[in-house]
Amino acid sequence: MYKKVFLILCSVILLGVLLSCATDDYDDGYNNEPPTPDVILGTITLLNDTSLPISEIYLKSSSALPWRANKLSADLLPGQLWTFNVKPDIFDLKVATTDTLSIYYAYRYDIPIYAAQKVALYAKDLVFSGSLEIVNGRVGASIEEINWSPRGLNTWNQITSGSIPPGGSIQLLDLEPGFYDIWIAWSNVPVNVYYDNNTVESLILHTLNAN
Repeated sequence: MYKKVFLILCSVILLGVLLSCATDDYDDGYNNEPPTPDVILGTITLLNDTSLPISEIYLKSSSALPWRANKLSADLLPGQLWTFNVKPDIFDLKVATTDTLSIYYAYRYDIPIYAAQKVALYAKDLVFSGSLEIVNGRVGASIEEINWSPRGLNTWNQITSGSIPPGGSIQLLDLEPGFYDIWIAWSNVPVNVYYDNNTVESLILHTLNAN
């Protein structure tokens, strides 16, 4: 009788163990909950398909305000590939490239990257900005103030640079390709002078000789 009861009890215990194993594959021996699975990363790549070195790459979540630190420790030369793993999110990208004259920027916004996804970008497909150098060509006068606006819009943006003496210059960086109006305030008459229809092209430094 006792032997029969013992066998039945063992069968019940064994059945419970089997059911437990069937419903939960995780068992650390202490009845703890299974650990949270590791985050599966996504990957973003950027191929430098331009003729210039890329000196800076910035990547941030689209919901974040400031750009993070430069991701490059050395220039990304033409033909080289940059690879970076990220947690799934929506990202903004900022890239800077340089020549011997100036620095130019390009942006790509709202890039979705999902788990285990690889997003491939090409620098040639990005629209890089241009630069405009303003040279003081007036003898005996300093440039006291510079304002710029997209052509015909009169939405003036003031450049704070201090006084620029004769022969001195300043570069307006990160301008979208297009046409711009420049308004300069001089230290002597004529004080306010407008220079209209200045061309800015991608990856080019244009020069305005103001006098």
